[in-house]
Amino acid sequence: MEVKEAKYILAIAKYKSINKAAKALYISQPSLSRYLQNLEFRMNTKLFSHIHNEYVPTYMGMRYLHYAKKMVELENEWNAEYRDIMNVKKGQLNIAIPIVRSNCLIPDSVAEFHQKYPNVDVNVYEAAHSVEQMLLEESNLDLAVYNVSTFPKHLEYQIIGRSEIVLVMHQDHPAITKAVKKKGYRHPWIDIRDLEGENFVLLYEQQTTGKVIQELFDTIGMNPNVWMRTRSSEVAISMAQKNAGITLAAEGYVEHMGPNSREVVCLSTGDQQIYTTMIAAYRPGQYLPGYVQDYIDIVKSVMDGRLNMKN
Repeated sequence: MEVKEAKYILAIAKYKSINKAAKALYISQPSLSRYLQNLEFRMNTKLFSHIHNEYVPTYMGMRYLHYAKKMVELENEWNAEYRDIMNVKKGQLNIAIPIVRSNCLIPDSVAEFHQKYPNVDVNVYEAAHSVEQMLLEESNLDLAVYNVSTFPKHLEYQIIGRSEIVLVMHQDHPAITKAVKKKGYRHPWIDIRDLEGENFVLLYEQQTTGKVIQELFDTIGMNPNVWMRTRSSEVAISMAQKNAGITLAAEGYVEHMGPNSREVVCLSTGDQQIYTTMIAAYRPGQYLPGYVQDYIDIVKSVMDGRLNMKN
């Protein structure tokens, strides 16, 4: 098995189509089709079945793909380590991040990274769903940056920082008068049960922050009046800014919005501070070039800077 061969077969499996795989590989469809035919002839077995216009791996194909993925990962790690040892400071940084987090984090962190490593190309892969799954499936990815409520057991990771989940409401909302100073909390504290009957704008429960918020309501036995759900914390905060509801969001989002969040107030709640934790995850045993670790450190710095703005 050669690396080029492995990449070709992995592409066919990924796109389930000779035509789409050929376009991704920048080769012609007939060339890729002949390549697969010749490989199967040499191996004296089929790697794919053609079912309903899709290329589906056979059992032999699945075993081949298992080792092909390992081979491509090893090549990527060797290239990264070679560049690192030679101190060329050239390479690629491939980041997976939830699409709802991208606008909040990528511009500041990548701009700072580019100043330090102008010859390292950056590719950002925004995911609508699980970045963990993307990291496991895409061998070219260096790391995934995302929030967790529980730490992954099948990946290595570094904690970037924690962000308190706060109540966000318009500065003229009458409920603000119920907030009090409370030891151990960064913001004035309010019992969220006092907001029963208020209109809430919340994130979906399938999102990490949305899951933590729902666990809070479940713990206190409260059924909030949710008149709107969104996947975007920025949209939820903007609705609070317009006095169209109360939301809960990681305070890092509020700080990121800067002047656009000027008319809202953050309040702590819960029997203890509620946090969401951001991590940078990567495959177990994966070699991290120096510039990848530097990027992780930059993200930590960006997050710390935002959370310290009010201290």
